[in-house]
Amino acid sequence: MNIRELEESEAEFRADSKDMFGQPKAHWKKIEIDEKDLAHAGVLQNFADSIISESELYISGTEGIKSLTLSNAMYLSSWKGQMIHIPDNTDEETFFEKTFEDEMQKKIQ
Repeated sequence: MNIRELEESEAEFRADSKDMFGQPKAHWKKIEIDEKDLAHAGVLQNFADSIISESELYISGTEGIKSLTLSNAMYLSSWKGQMIHIPDNTDEETFFEKTFEDEMQKKIQ
């Protein structure tokens, strides 16, 4: 499998870049993967297996939280019709979560 490996962290690029739609420099890197099932069913099965047999998780909880935060930011952006800043510290995370919760409650009602 080939992936793009960034030459600087995404956070550093955002802090230094003036181009809202710019991309950090990257190069292609070939990585070897085993035949793990990384689709939803495979990840859920791996999670259950890790509880039962304490086997290693394919994907860490930290990565799961990042994915959920990104998903929530996309929903929030579409609901509010504006670009959403993804938080990178605890104070901003609390504000982001509260804003997302408030907007979601409006959709439920």
